[in-house]
Amino acid sequence: MNIYKAVKKARKRKRFITRKKYIRTMLANVKIKPTNSTGCCIVFKNNKSSTSRWNPSAEDLAAKDWIIVD
Repeated sequence: MNIYKAVKKARKRKRFITRKKYIRTMLANVKIKPTNSTGCCIVFKNNKSSTSRWNPSAEDLAAKDWIIVD
């Protein structure tokens, strides 16, 4: 799904988003928590907050392989 739909569903279900593309790479343990807080989108690695204010690439914004994860 596109990032708009993924963020909307993730926020409603209080979950995270990631891309299918990431699952098969070294980013497999990375997920993103979309928020409206000052931290913006918070990146989690191995279920621990690693950084806030995720800066997506143009490819990330245009991708249609976003999924919801726990």
